[in-house]
This record gives sequence, C-alpha cells and structure tokens, in this order.
Amino acid sequence: MNLRFLWHGAWLTRIGLQGILCVGLIWRRLYTEFPWFVLFTVWVAIQSVPLAAIVFWHLASGRTYFAIYQVGMAVETILCFAVLYELLRRIIRDYPVLSGAGGSLYRVVAISLMVIALGLAWYAPATAPGKFMASFFVLQRTSRFLQCGLLAFLFIFARSFGLPWRSRAFGIAFGLGVSAAMSLINAAIRVRIETVTWTQTDDILTLVSQIGDLTGVLIWMGYLLPRGKKIPPSSQLPKNDLEAWNRELRRLFP
Repeated sequence: MNLRFLWHGAWLTRIGLQGILCVGLIWRRLYTEFPWFVLFTVWVAIQSVPLAAIVFWHLASGRTYFAIYQVGMAVETILCFAVLYELLRRIIRDYPVLSGAGGSLYRVVAISLMVIALGLAWYAPATAPGKFMASFFVLQRTSRFLQCGLLAFLFIFARSFGLPWRSRAFGIAFGLGVSAAMSLINAAIRVRIETVTWTQTDDILTLVSQIGDLTGVLIWMGYLLPRGKKIPPSSQLPKNDLEAWNRELRRLFP
C-alpha cells in the first residue's frame, strides 16, 4: 500500500473541502457570527495552496516550503486561540456577570496550561536523530497541547451550563478538538523518533494527522452548512440553569 499516495489524497481532499467550506461560510454570512473562525478557515485554505504547489509541482525548494509552513503554522496557532476565546464569548455573551467570570477563568486556565506546556518542552526536549525537524515538532507539540487543554476547558464549561450538542459553537470546538488531538499525537511521537531522511513511519504519522484535519473540516461542514432544518446559534438556544447562575452572581457581585 502506498501510504504517501494516501496522505497526499487526504491532504488534497481537505484543501478542496476547506475551500468549499470558506465559500459556504461567506455565502451564509457566518462571518457576522464567528468572524475569527471564518478568518481562521480562510487562512488555512490559502496557506495550503503554495505548500501543495511546492510538493506536487516542485515550484520551489524544500527550504522555501519549510519557511512558508512555519509562518503558516504560527499565524494558524494565533488564530486558533482567538477562535477558542470567541467560542467562549459566544456561549455566555447574554449573561454579563458570567461573561466576566468566564473570561477571567479562561485566562487563568490559559496561563496555567502555558506554564505546563513550557515545562514539558523544557523537561522533554527533542531526542530524535533528526534534531532540526524534531525541534520544530516540540513547538508544534507545545501549541497543540495548549489548544487541546483549552478545548477541554471549553467542553467542560459548556457542558456544565448545558450547551446543546447541535449548536454551531460546539461543532466548531468539536472539529478543532479532533484536528488538534491528532496533530498532538503526531508531534509527540515525531519528537522522539524523527529521522534525518523520510521513512514509512513518517508517512503513517502524516496520514494520521491529515485524517484528523480532514475529519475536522467534515465536522465543520456538517454543523455549519446544513441543508434543511437550521441549527440555531448559541444565542438562540433554550434558556437553562445559566440564568440562575447569572442571577446569583449578580446578587453576590452587584
């Protein structure tokens, strides 16, 4: 079985579907509801094009590919953190007291996870023979660890306040979670085993990562571009115990 052919196919499929998703998000004007997520999606789609062109048509050197990839990943990581904060604000935006408390808690969790991630990078550095690429995967492991940790916080927070499974906010978080988790697994393993030359193991791990990204895009399409019954945005969901929490916090902190 040609594993390289499989992950190339998964990659190209993801790029194509990501482009369709971008058009769908803009066509349905979802940038008014989730501006950071739409910007994140457009950026990922755009930065994938020159990378694919270099791989399949050899339009530039490997050094150029890696430089574009580094810049793309840096911007993508920043936008991903903005998306996570956007999701939290969307969930609790109609409850002013909880909005302030939730934002503060998010920042505390983010700082705590950053300390843990940096400690992990310090005490578990790259040990693979291919030091250059392994060091890059240490950075990727750190960013994905932060994303997965913040997503776990978001899921727990949303679950505690009864955020329905069919909300758009949950769909975005779910897709990000699948993609980030698969990428984290890939980076954590390659930090330890990355070699100087490309091997079949690299093909397997890259395939896993590409499948994770592709699955994330499919989840977003399923939640954000449905035909038929419209999925309500989080601000229109049925009221629940969140109102009681809001009233109590108003009483305690007038």
